[in-house]
Amino acid sequence: MSFSARGIQILHLLLKSIDPVPAQELAIELQLSKRTIFRELKDLESNLKSFEIWLDTKSKKGIRLIGDIEEIDRLNNALAKMDFDDPRNIEQRRNKLILELLRQEGAQKIYYYSSLLKVSDATIHSDLDVVESWFEESKVTLIRKSGLGIYLDYREEDYRKSCMRYIYQNAENPLDGLNELVEGSIVENIREALRALPYNRVTRMTESSFVEFIIYLSIMTNRILLGRQNKDSKNVELTEKNLKDYQFVLELSSILSNKLHLQYNTTEIADLFIYIRGAKVQYLNSIEDVFENEPSIANMIYEMINQYDSSIAHLLKQDQVLINGLITHIKPTIIRLQNDIQIQNPFQEKIKALYPEIYKKSLKAGKVLEQRLKVIIPEEELGLLAIHFGGAEVKLKRIYMTNKKVKLGVICPGGIGISSLISSRLSNLFYSQVNVSTFSYNDLLSNKIKDIDIIISTFKFENHEIDYLQVDPMLPQEDIDMISNAIAIVSSKDAIFENQLETNLLSKVVEIRQVAKEIESIIDSFELILIEDKINIDELMMVINKKLGKENEHYIYEDLKKRESISTQVIPEYEFVFLHAKTKGVDASKFIVIKPNGPCFKDCYYDKSKVVIVMLIPEDDPRTTLAISRISVALFEESIFLDDVKNGETERIRLSIERILKAYLKDKMLNF
Repeated sequence: MSFSARGIQILHLLLKSIDPVPAQELAIELQLSKRTIFRELKDLESNLKSFEIWLDTKSKKGIRLIGDIEEIDRLNNALAKMDFDDPRNIEQRRNKLILELLRQEGAQKIYYYSSLLKVSDATIHSDLDVVESWFEESKVTLIRKSGLGIYLDYREEDYRKSCMRYIYQNAENPLDGLNELVEGSIVENIREALRALPYNRVTRMTESSFVEFIIYLSIMTNRILLGRQNKDSKNVELTEKNLKDYQFVLELSSILSNKLHLQYNTTEIADLFIYIRGAKVQYLNSIEDVFENEPSIANMIYEMINQYDSSIAHLLKQDQVLINGLITHIKPTIIRLQNDIQIQNPFQEKIKALYPEIYKKSLKAGKVLEQRLKVIIPEEELGLLAIHFGGAEVKLKRIYMTNKKVKLGVICPGGIGISSLISSRLSNLFYSQVNVSTFSYNDLLSNKIKDIDIIISTFKFENHEIDYLQVDPMLPQEDIDMISNAIAIVSSKDAIFENQLETNLLSKVVEIRQVAKEIESIIDSFELILIEDKINIDELMMVINKKLGKENEHYIYEDLKKRESISTQVIPEYEFVFLHAKTKGVDASKFIVIKPNGPCFKDCYYDKSKVVIVMLIPEDDPRTTLAISRISVALFEESIFLDDVKNGETERIRLSIERILKAYLKDKMLNF
């Protein structure tokens, strides 16, 4: 069996059509003459005999395949193993053409691309007309010279932006798209270099910005290795506040220079410094400093709120989440706009389609930035503004629709761990519709859950006549829909306005004291313990009991065993074991990390886990939300933090814990 490239494409079209396909339609689809189509059909007939399939070419309606369904399936499977795309998927072919043009360092003849993509020269010429416009959007010129070939003409900076754009528009996971342009060893060396730095600036970045930084630095490094450095001069303004970021870039470039035997010039270092300063961050070191020391930014934010919607501006200005979010967002945005750094916003089109009014009002808010900075704001930046304003407006509308919140209770045998991740996701998904609390298995026997509207659990209750929703720990869409329907039912039963009593001042003071005590205990107890990789889980629980428990008491061991009997705590997707429980064995929350002396634990129970994370809370703690739960949420949501834990980076783990707990305490104080 030896099908030609054109023959395979004809078969793709015939197999996907229920009705006969006219020869003229085949010719148009493949951009070939009818004579060429019939010549290819003649060659196909002999090759199809081995499948006991025949071509019906005599019908006036067109051409079709005739044969048993089993043989048709066999042909489909055979074609699937061949490296040919469906000719109707024009977008996929053109994306491959863009990729090949980005990969080429010199001119290539038209035949190179037609052979590579298994289409005619005429098809490639047609595709190049479209691809040329794509490159023009990134200020890259596609050159077509007779006798020489096809190549790209560009400034190095614009070429790199084209690479970023290609990656983000063609891959669900951008890091997968990066592998098409950059060797995996370069990316791994960059990750190792970041892990080696004592001060890691990227820990403050959002997850999406961290990925963008990895991609940006990988493309830059790859280009330097190819001898394509960016030599456009750039100036950076160093101040006392940003000097640490500049030192970080110098240390990072130094490590990579030694690893990869290359040299980053002053322009490349300036580029990295500007990129770092323009990255989206999870938080600023001090929101208050912005208002005290940079009143122009504070005034700009209030003016943006006024322009967004003057009728609700007075209410939006009282939304501390919105204000903090805008401050955190605006500072790096100014740097990006002033230095023409493009940002990736995969939700751009969805925002415009789902929230057209919010997007339209965000354009008005963006005009304030444009006028102040004398720049044109890209759509992607406006889309990010719409996310901030839209979230605040939607929340505001929900508050005014009803003050009644549905009370959700998430049941976890130990009271922390996976329940913290679920609680965080539910709070984010349903905003002000719900109040979410976490409970232990033992709370089912108490009065703590009597006022809870909806109970949610990841495991089945035994011997309890309680209505509850059982969900998967990762909350797939069907579980989210189930919870959403339950919330709607509860809301419809009681949607009346209810006045909420002010919390007693003394009880708030007591709560803050409890939080401070818990935070102190977590920081004091934190330790990274190295242990034999062959230890079994029972022996490990005894080690934990001895380490954190009181002499001659086995409460911790017994409570960890009880928790384990209810459901496993091995999380293979994240390569760790989560041992957590409520116990009499501690009087305040404790947190330790246990690593094997090899790459992973050897006992089959651990399922090749690289680390055991231990979190314990006192059995008599009356609170439903604890500071330690923020750490468990961060383990699932912050990849750098989790990597540090799995790699045993003690000091970096300690710094992350302090940052997380500081943010938790600040939230509590703001709501005092």
